[in-house]
Amino acid sequence: MYPASEIQADLSLREGLFPFSLNLILMLLWISLLILVSVDRQASAAKKVVVIPSPPWTPVFKGEKVTLTCNGPHLLDPKKLWWFYENEWQKSSNPLEVTKAGEYRCEMDSSISDPVHLIFSNNELVLQIPYYVFEGDELLLRCQGRNDVKFTDISYFKDKKALRSVRENSVLSISHVNSDHSGLYYCKATKNRWYQYTSEEVKLHVQGIPVSGILLEIQPPRTQVIEGEKLVLTCSVAEGTGNITFCWHKNATKDCLRKKTQSSLKEEFMFSTIKKSDEGSYQCAADNNINTIFSRTVVITVMIPVSRPFLTLSAVGMQAVVGEVLEFRCEVLKGSAPVFYQFYHKGLVLKTILAPFGDAAFFNLSVTTEHSGNYSCEVNNSFSSQFSETLELSVLDPAERSLLIIGVTAALLSILGLAAVALLVYFKLKKKSGGSLVPEPSRDQPITDTQESGHSKSIPPVELQPIYDNVTPFIEDVIYSEVWDMNQGKTNRADISETLPEDKDSSVMYSEVKTHRPDNRSMDRDHEDDTENYENVLLS
Repeated sequence: MYPASEIQADLSLREGLFPFSLNLILMLLWISLLILVSVDRQASAAKKVVVIPSPPWTPVFKGEKVTLTCNGPHLLDPKKLWWFYENEWQKSSNPLEVTKAGEYRCEMDSSISDPVHLIFSNNELVLQIPYYVFEGDELLLRCQGRNDVKFTDISYFKDKKALRSVRENSVLSISHVNSDHSGLYYCKATKNRWYQYTSEEVKLHVQGIPVSGILLEIQPPRTQVIEGEKLVLTCSVAEGTGNITFCWHKNATKDCLRKKTQSSLKEEFMFSTIKKSDEGSYQCAADNNINTIFSRTVVITVMIPVSRPFLTLSAVGMQAVVGEVLEFRCEVLKGSAPVFYQFYHKGLVLKTILAPFGDAAFFNLSVTTEHSGNYSCEVNNSFSSQFSETLELSVLDPAERSLLIIGVTAALLSILGLAAVALLVYFKLKKKSGGSLVPEPSRDQPITDTQESGHSKSIPPVELQPIYDNVTPFIEDVIYSEVWDMNQGKTNRADISETLPEDKDSSVMYSEVKTHRPDNRSMDRDHEDDTENYENVLLS
């Protein structure tokens, strides 16, 4: 678009410098150029065919010819071109010359142009305006007499209000028009200084510029993003006036995922932390009530990082024997496919497996003693990787395994033997210290003479009663005993108690022991030491 300073020529200031004919030619060329620019914008923005009239203004005087050209974004095939005029579709040449008023359209490959209304006037004075006026354009108004008759004292009006007055046959320029400039325009002029003429009113409609040049961009500039990252979709248009409504579509649905109306030419759709559920195809549309255009489709793939893998070996207790076949298995619970697995033995790659669908990887191996050592696995899905925990495997020969089993068994038996000895020592020490582990036999049990065990009748049970109760056994130099003569049977308690010396200490109980010997026994033993017949008797 040309600057306003170049468009607003104000030719009335140049009339004294250039002849009238040259002034008129320059004005016509300038107007034609501006109108062609506007028509070309309409064609490219709408992406359809348009009708371009020449001369590029309306109305024209009756008897003049208007040339209509059907133009489009692509090269047109004349064999497929149709014209609509006189209320019907007709095959005609392109361009088409017409002299009649009416509505004209063209059609090509199912694309139909907007109508062009031609007006032919019989008046001596007309106000000519462009066929197409868009917001932001320069509006050129031309008060023109039939057969280029010269008029003076020209005044322009809009909605019956005066706009501006000029001297003669000049063009009125209005910069950067908008919808407020739409209305009814006419002009008044004087011919031969005495005759005043007024043109018919013409209706001017300032059109909004159709949206065009739509572009969908993503940031970061890649279609594969990692879950949790920030993603920004930006939809913009190169041109378009008025309020523009941006609509976001996902997976080719008709309903808007997000919709916003604003005067800006750009709108953003931001995912602060993108999720797997946000994956899909995205497209934006722009509409300013003039036309609607759609962007290209962008397919967003959300990649999930792999979690830490789990390594398992089929060896019980991580021990195996030579020749045993073990399964090595590595599995990841989370991560986008495909997934690459690598198994390591002592830090060196043992096996590489590709899992196209992200499932677990495993292999079998007949192990030898050389396979003892540390094992781990790594999982990778091209943008993230993780290592498993390290496992240690021991591989033994069968002979070594037998020796190991014998050694373990011997060690267990040794531990059990030591435990048994410890228990015996414990109980023995406890018994010596006065503790009782089992109940003592009752003293009420019958006592029999072992020397007369062969008799048919046993000695009747003797009821034993302790002589001392609750006596501390740790008094030095004092020993108390109950003495029974098994040969005599039951001891006469009366004999014991009635001969107690009266002068003895009352705090000490003394017992008198009587024995009866057979007559045939030698009396020489009467002189033997009495101590040998009594045990645990304290002699003073």
